Amino acid sequence: MSIAKHIAYERTKQGTDIYLLPTQLRDIVIAHIALPGGTHRTNDKETLAMLLSGMLPSGTRGMSRNAVRERIEDLGAQVSIHEGSEHLFLKIVARKKVFGEVLDLVLQVVLAPRFTTREYTETLTRLDTAFLNDQEDTHAQVAVERAHALYRRGHPHW
Repeated sequence: MSIAKHIAYERTKQGTDIYLLPTQLRDIVIAHIALPGGTHRTNDKETLAMLLSGMLPSGTRGMSRNAVRERIEDLGAQVSIHEGSEHLFLKIVARKKVFGEVLDLVLQVVLAPRFTTREYTETLTRLDTAFLNDQEDTHAQVAVERAHALYRRGHPHW
């Protein structure tokens, strides 16, 4: 049985593609967002998603870190971020009537982040260290080789 016929598609004002799958939950929206990037996608350079994973708590150009957190809390929503080997994952849980505002806020953080020079430098240092550690980590190297063996170049998991 294919779920494709049940999925709705929308595009936000910012141009983000959204695929929606209705569930039994009536008033709650749970969004899982995957941005390309992650620990093993870098090869020779940091990806935007890795950089953003360290910077997202810093706020947007129009709102401070505390203002972003307070607004999300005021709306009764939850936003979590974690980095996988291939993607940066965002999870949003919000009531249906405020989901659009929460999603817009999260997209502002992703598309127009605000951070200090110090935060940027610290994040780059962490990324450099993580990249060097991955070069010496046999599990990380095996994961890269496995992905290259399983998928063709250009595939999201390659």
